Amino acid sequence: MARPSICRSRFAALLTVLILVTTLSSCRSDPRPADDSRSRAAPTSCAETDRAALTALYNATDGPNWHDNTNWLSQQPLSTWFGVTTAENGCVSRLHLRNNNLTGELAPELGTLPELLYLNLRDNSLTGQFPLEWENAAKFTNLYIRGNNFSGCFPNQFAHLEKGILRDLHELISQAPTGVSIDVSIGYCDTSRGRFPLNSALSTPSNLSYTLQGSSINLHWDPVAGADHYILYHDDFYDSRCRITELASPKFCRLLATVHGETTYTHVEAPGGRNFYWVRACNSSGCSPLISENTARPAGAPVRLGIDFPPIPSNFTYAFEGTSVILSWDPVEGADYYNLYYHRRSSIFCMVESDGTSGACDLLAANLTTTTYTHVDPEKRTNFWVAACSSVGCSPFQAESPVRPVEDIPPAPSNPTFAPEGTSIVVSWDPVDEADYYNVYHHHHLDNFCTVQSDGFSILCKQLASGLIENTFTHKDPDRRNFYWVAACNRGGCSPFEGQPAALPAESGSSDNDN
Repeated sequence: MARPSICRSRFAALLTVLILVTTLSSCRSDPRPADDSRSRAAPTSCAETDRAALTALYNATDGPNWHDNTNWLSQQPLSTWFGVTTAENGCVSRLHLRNNNLTGELAPELGTLPELLYLNLRDNSLTGQFPLEWENAAKFTNLYIRGNNFSGCFPNQFAHLEKGILRDLHELISQAPTGVSIDVSIGYCDTSRGRFPLNSALSTPSNLSYTLQGSSINLHWDPVAGADHYILYHDDFYDSRCRITELASPKFCRLLATVHGETTYTHVEAPGGRNFYWVRACNSSGCSPLISENTARPAGAPVRLGIDFPPIPSNFTYAFEGTSVILSWDPVEGADYYNLYYHRRSSIFCMVESDGTSGACDLLAANLTTTTYTHVDPEKRTNFWVAACSSVGCSPFQAESPVRPVEDIPPAPSNPTFAPEGTSIVVSWDPVDEADYYNVYHHHHLDNFCTVQSDGFSILCKQLASGLIENTFTHKDPDRRNFYWVAACNRGGCSPFEGQPAALPAESGSSDNDN
C-alpha cells in the first residue's frame, strides 16, 4: 500500500515546479510600460559621428579624385578606410592623408572628431581658412599641414604645439630660401601674443622704389587690394637676407615703421652709406609674406645717399715680366682704392659683394691706390678680377670672364742629339726663344710610344728631368738602350708630342753580340 503514496508525493513535486516556471515566465513577459529612464535610446557612438565627419571631409576635398580612397564612404569599419586609425572604442585617433591629392577647403566637421590626436594633411592642395573650432585641440600631439594654401589665422587652441610642428611651419613660411615660393601663410589669430598673423590672400607690394631728397630717402610702392596698412623694414648692411622668424621678429633687418593707408614713407636722416628696405601689406587678418629679393634698390644696388658704387674697372689686362705677372686696368672716377681677387687653377667664376666680401674666389690685394699690381711667381692657371671701391662700398659683380694670363705654348726643341761621355750620355738640343725651361723624358726599351701632354704629364715614358734652364742634360749611368724626348715649356704649358723619340737610341757599354 506504500507505492501509491510515493506516486502522489512525486506528482505534487512536479506540480509545484510547473507553477514556479509559469510564474517566472509571466514576470518576464510583463506588458507594463517601462520606466521613462529605461526607455531612453542609447547615445550614438563616436564611430557614427566620426563617420559623418569623415564623409564631409571626403565630399569637401574631392574624394573621388584622391590618389587613394580605399573603403571611404563604404560600410566597412572606419579602421579599414585609407589613412584612418581608430582607438579601441572605434573612434578616429589618427588621420594620415599626406600627399593624397586633397583639394578645396577643409570641412568644419573635421573639428568634431573627439578622439583625434594625429592629423597629417601635408603636401595637398587645400585652401581657405583652417577650421577654428576643435573639440579636442588640447589633446593633439601631432599636426602636419605644410605644403597647402591655407589663409587667414591659426586656431589659438593649438598654441601648445608651437615648440614643435607649428615652429617648423612658421620657419618654413618666414625664412624660405631665396627663390622658393611658399604659399602657406598662416599665423595665430591672437595678435596679443606678439605674433603677426599672416595672410596669403594679400600680395607683397610691387614696384618698391625710392627717390633721394637731401639727407632723406622717399620710398614708394604700389597699393595692394585689401590692405589697410603697411610694415616697413630696413637694414644698412645686408642686401637680401631679411627674414621674419617664427616669433614674428625680423632677422637681418629691423622694423622701421608702420604706415596706415599711405603707399609712401620718408626715411628722415637715413644712414649715408647703404640702405635696404622691404615692405609688407597687412590688414586685420594678417600680413603678406616678406620676399627678401623684393627690396628697394636700383639694378642690384642698395638705396643709398651720396654717390653710387664705382663701376667695375675696364681694360683689365696683364703682361709678363720674368716669372711675374703685371696686372693693370683703367682708373675709375670716384674710386678711392681697388681690390684684387684671384683663384688658382679651375674656377672661372667670382662673386664680389658691395662690402668687398667674395665668393668662389679669394682676396689677393686690398686698398690698392694705383691701377697696377705685380703678382710674383703665380701658378700656371690663375684667374684675376678687380673691383673699384669708395666710401660707400665696392663695385659688386658676378663675373664668369676673368683675366687669365696665358702664354702661347712654345714649339718643340729642334736638333736633339746625344753624345756618350764615359758611362754617361749627354743630351742636347737647340734653345727655344719662347721657353722658360725644359723637361727631358726617357725610356730604356720602348722607342716610339712616349706621349707628353701640354701640362707636362707623360704616358709610357718617365720624366727624367724637369725645370732645366740650360739646353743640355747629362744622364749618368743609363741603361744599355736609352730613348730620349725633350719638351720646351713656359707658363702656357709644354710642347706636346707623341711617338718617335727626339734623340735617337743610345747604347752604352758592349753590344748584345759581345761575347
